[in-house]
Amino acid sequence: KAKETAWVAAAILTVAALAPGVARANVVVSSGVTENMSCSAGVCSPTAVDAVLNVNDLENLLASGDVDVTTNGADVQADSIEIDAPISWAQDSSLTLDAYVSVLVNKRLAVAGPGSLSITTNDGGAQGVLLFGAKGSATFAQTSSNLSINGVTYALMDSLKNIIRAIKADPSGSFALAKSYNVPKHLSYRTAAIKTPFAGNFNGLGNSISRLHISGHVRSANYGMFANVEASANISSLRIADETIEAGEKSLVGGIAAVNYGTVFNSAADGTITATSSLVGNYGGAVGSNRGIMVDVVANTGIVIGPREAGQMVVGGLVGGSDGSIEESYSTGSISVTGRVTEPYIGGLVGYNGGDVQNCYANVSVSANGKGGYALAGGLIGWNFLNISSSYSTGALVASGAGNEIGGLIGLDESQTNGGSIEAAYWDTTTSGITDPGQGAGNIPNDPGIEGETSKQLRGNLPNGFDPSIWAEDKKINNGFPYLINNPPS
Repeated sequence: KAKETAWVAAAILTVAALAPGVARANVVVSSGVTENMSCSAGVCSPTAVDAVLNVNDLENLLASGDVDVTTNGADVQADSIEIDAPISWAQDSSLTLDAYVSVLVNKRLAVAGPGSLSITTNDGGAQGVLLFGAKGSATFAQTSSNLSINGVTYALMDSLKNIIRAIKADPSGSFALAKSYNVPKHLSYRTAAIKTPFAGNFNGLGNSISRLHISGHVRSANYGMFANVEASANISSLRIADETIEAGEKSLVGGIAAVNYGTVFNSAADGTITATSSLVGNYGGAVGSNRGIMVDVVANTGIVIGPREAGQMVVGGLVGGSDGSIEESYSTGSISVTGRVTEPYIGGLVGYNGGDVQNCYANVSVSANGKGGYALAGGLIGWNFLNISSSYSTGALVASGAGNEIGGLIGLDESQTNGGSIEAAYWDTTTSGITDPGQGAGNIPNDPGIEGETSKQLRGNLPNGFDPSIWAEDKKINNGFPYLINNPPS
């Protein structure tokens, strides 16, 4: 358990070894000709630090027995293993991927029969992760197959019903999604699908759970796939797609989890969240309340609260309120708060930040239009208490009411009085509608660390303070705006 926790926590540090354009020495499984690889007695190892293993050669080996692909050769040490071509085998054979640093799965890895899969990262190295790209996944035809990740055996699940049952029986267990799953259309949950506080490991293996529908309108409840992710828990490589949540007021709401105290890594949520009224509460595209760690997390969500009263709540495109850390993550979509609006804190990424936001961005349109009261809204953060660095926002901001605190990046910034800092933070003066260069924060003119740039400037070169090993720009990716190398738009 401790080894598994350390593995996921390593994602906080870096996945730069896998970044395109960054010098690296990897074993790549692809459609290319096998080169600089030696396969003997079921072990394929590199003879040079850059090596290619042809996928057909690998599948032929699996057809006749177990295969161990490693980065460790005779007097040769490559860094990571990349799966850049689909792999499938139906025999009762085991594939082992043993990497000095990381394993990156960019294509589908299918155990089409009774075979098994074992993955090891950081075998001699450090700061490595198991990362599934946008088109990468691991699937199993049989849930009786064996899956091992860093020495931890995972129970394979093929339905949400079975996941709920298994976690209820063993809240600290290790589970993985065997393949993508569509929740039956007739099935709806009143609050969180998984109500049992989860303290174990859950790996989606790049697969998705689609059409999760929650419609309880229960007051003061937790809504999301997980109600509570405990401090010891790790949620990895899980995709929640086409989700709908209809929540009650005074609630904690997130597409993946209502509350996170643990680690959420390499995961995404897509869907809609609505509430007809809310006096208080936390509403986030991926997580309602974050007290833990979020790395490489994405939310594409439409959040609508109203038309009745909307009070002192926090709403964010990715996270409602956060006292933890959020890194290399982003949000897209829209937020609309209507009705009688009384001090809602609304941010394109996070509604309230009492922790750290680093290397993140938001492209979320924010609208707070209601009768009476006022709103505090920002393109990235609604209400900021602590730290923001190397981040930006591009979403449009519209709010009505007297006394609004509206800023291109932050609605209300109180970091200076709480020991926090803002560095290399930007908002788009073209798309946001906030053209005043001094209105980066709604309450502090010319707030230090925040700078407004036009779309042309943000698309021109990486902004000052953005690490080129983490960020890149390409006209064909993210509409030309800076994107995260290890978490690109799908």
